[in-house]
Amino acid sequence: MSIVERDDTIYMCKVYSDSYNLTSGAITPVTMANITYDKFGMFDKVNNKVTIKEAGLYIVVGSFSVTTSSIGRRNVYININNNTSSNSNGGSTYNFETITNSPTETFCSELQYLYPGDYVRLRTYQNSGSTLACVATLTVQRIDPNLEFCIVRRNATQSLLAATPTKFLMDTYPYDTWKMFDQTNNRINIKQKGTYLFAARAYNLNATLMKKIMFYKNGSPYDVMAVNTDGTASFDDNLNIVALMDLVAGDYIECWGYSDGAVNYAGYAGSANYFIIRMTCIKMDVSKKRYATLSRITTQNIPDVTLTKILLNYKEVDYWGMDDTTNNRIVINEEGLYGINAHAYYASSTGVKYIYVYKNGVAFLKSIYHLDSAVAADGNVETDGIAWLEAGDYLEMYVYHANGSAINYGGGTRPTAIQLHVWKF
Repeated sequence: MSIVERDDTIYMCKVYSDSYNLTSGAITPVTMANITYDKFGMFDKVNNKVTIKEAGLYIVVGSFSVTTSSIGRRNVYININNNTSSNSNGGSTYNFETITNSPTETFCSELQYLYPGDYVRLRTYQNSGSTLACVATLTVQRIDPNLEFCIVRRNATQSLLAATPTKFLMDTYPYDTWKMFDQTNNRINIKQKGTYLFAARAYNLNATLMKKIMFYKNGSPYDVMAVNTDGTASFDDNLNIVALMDLVAGDYIECWGYSDGAVNYAGYAGSANYFIIRMTCIKMDVSKKRYATLSRITTQNIPDVTLTKILLNYKEVDYWGMDDTTNNRIVINEEGLYGINAHAYYASSTGVKYIYVYKNGVAFLKSIYHLDSAVAADGNVETDGIAWLEAGDYLEMYVYHANGSAINYGGGTRPTAIQLHVWKF
């Protein structure tokens, strides 16, 4: 069933490119040549941008597929009110460093309050050393205006000490419909039991270091966190995180950062709103939307340096028949924007850890956890985001490590579980 048949009043624009050649090492604007859905005439094809006509909170998702096998880094940029001729690292970035020579799809997502006249464009980057054939999509959809939400940010740069988890000190709260933000303690306080979507990002100024962005719940690290690549060349980045949490009145959520070395995280800089530390909270009504969680409730032994599929064999939640425990995957049965979160707990070990979400058999979403090779520790490796999915798409979960020998993943309840969550907006 098409979007128009399902709901012809949805305030959304979805456009996509023809196949284009992406030069290695160049941040390149993407020309969107085709319209999937644009009921309200938001797409300006002449100027290659999606223009906002009604104020509101929007989900913005950009993605691009590299259709030829290659290794190297992938970046996708959402530019809001930014000149596409500029090669500055604008917008939101997602770093995808491949470990196998294969096609990939990379995306990033934003929750932004936008005004009439604001516009959105997309740019992409890869550094394989060769020109690669690509296809890109851009989706802009307004969130239900009846949902309560809170957006907070930091206006000034914040410096983080080396190897020291640090709370981001938010100093501005431009939107807070439920008065949830506690500026004294720099946290969002929950006032009513329910399911909440949290999204955060932080722009950092040195990508040669391994960095993290984390949500803390009630003063302790929550089991969802995004981990950036440990790069070998300086490249500024936005770290992004998305999490769906079941919370009760009195819970509180904070946003924290981490870096192996001392690093500055940049605050808001006028119109260049990608230089930002920001956290968004939305109270969801998941009872009316598709939502599924598959998990593994026993340990799975993962061989060393071997990309391995997680055998998700237990259905925790599935209101809409999306689970496929026979093939260890979640199958989408209605097109739309979906939130995705995958996390896997691993036993005490050393070495780099990767987690992937595969879509239709192709690497789609990825995160890296990089441990000191001399210090053994257990932990969670996680990845998350918001993406457009079609009916029939299926999602699977893979992990990889370089400990030197096989290790166990999972084997408990949260936070020591292995879980794949998918929910529809």
